[in-house]
Amino acid sequence: MLSCRAAQVIKFLIAITDSTIMYLFKGTITKINNK
Repeated sequence: MLSCRAAQVIKFLIAITDSTIMYLFKGTITKINNK
């Protein structure tokens, strides 16, 4: 039970990190294209 909850938390953190990286990545590309 505890390991299942831990797995859910890890997946949640990975999803947040993934979306944050994609957001920053797109933001960087936009800045480069605007120059």
